[in-house]
Amino acid sequence: MSGSLQIARLFGIPVQLHWSFSFVVLFILYMGFEKNMDAAQLLWLSLAALGLFVSILLHEFGHALTARRYGVETKDIILLPIGGLARLTKLPEQPFQEFVVAIAGPCVNVALSLLLSPYLFLVLVPGLEDRPLPTPDSLIGDFFFFVPFMFSMNVGLAIFNLLPAFPMDGGRVLRALLAIKLGRFRATQIAVVLGQLIATAMMCYGVWSNNYSYAFIGIFIFFTASKEFRWVKTERVLQQAKTGSVARTDFTKLYRNTSMQVPYSLLLRNQERHFLVFDEQDHQVIGTLSEGDILKGLKAGSPDARVSAFYTEGLETVETESDLKTANDKMRSSGADILAVMEEGELVGVVDADMIQHYLKLRHRLPAIGAG
Repeated sequence: MSGSLQIARLFGIPVQLHWSFSFVVLFILYMGFEKNMDAAQLLWLSLAALGLFVSILLHEFGHALTARRYGVETKDIILLPIGGLARLTKLPEQPFQEFVVAIAGPCVNVALSLLLSPYLFLVLVPGLEDRPLPTPDSLIGDFFFFVPFMFSMNVGLAIFNLLPAFPMDGGRVLRALLAIKLGRFRATQIAVVLGQLIATAMMCYGVWSNNYSYAFIGIFIFFTASKEFRWVKTERVLQQAKTGSVARTDFTKLYRNTSMQVPYSLLLRNQERHFLVFDEQDHQVIGTLSEGDILKGLKAGSPDARVSAFYTEGLETVETESDLKTANDKMRSSGADILAVMEEGELVGVVDADMIQHYLKLRHRLPAIGAG
């Protein structure tokens, strides 16, 4: 995500801190100035903020590591002032898998609460005999109540995330359960409508109570739900077409000793943007040359540069009878810009993201186009 800084890499997953996270620091400083806090209170508030985002990070890793069990990788985890976001390369499509991945995050928060609960019975309850219950203002700075605060915060995170407001965890759990009987598309429709109703209620409550954080979260849920439903509709269209019906059979073959001027000229004329690279000896595909690779070659500024210096080794393939969603998912998960289209073990064409986008535009303008 633009404007994010990588702060760690855990279990092979980059952890990004969004620039807007700086507002949390400003908020802590503002609270300290407004309430004239001493050093102990500022430390307590800072640790509370840190504990909150560690809990959110563990919540997101619950999603990410559970998704990995089903072969779904996570591009990165982004920490935002309103929470976290684990960006999966794709979503599990089987209802049971989506249910398990969605519920894993809140389960992490429940587990953290259970780990902290002995403190409540062994320390907090006996200690309350000698001290009064704290007010919200006196709570800040009293480390005796820090663990109970973390306990209640994790319980609150679990409950909040299980609200059936798609695309929050509870909304995804609802969709997974509905999809068992209704199918993914219809289940998404219902989950989105319910999620947007809850989001609208949150926005109204936030404005009415002057608590604009609720309004902001409601806006985020409302538009994110709309965006995800558009993607589900797109997936439905892609599932109706075979890759072989869209693949380009007339494509340029590049070799390792081909001059970079050849793909650059084709790119300049907007004819082709991504290419397959072949071996000169046996004429087998050995890699790909993407638009990004070509631009790197141009920046290098060598007029005699060859494809061998810039191409990417390896190849992702897809069968002609596979649907376009399969091809699109493979490109997203692998990071490939072009796929070789195979039929009975033979190379018959290529497909890339531009071709899929062109197909979607045509389907939007001419919905009666056949699936091919």
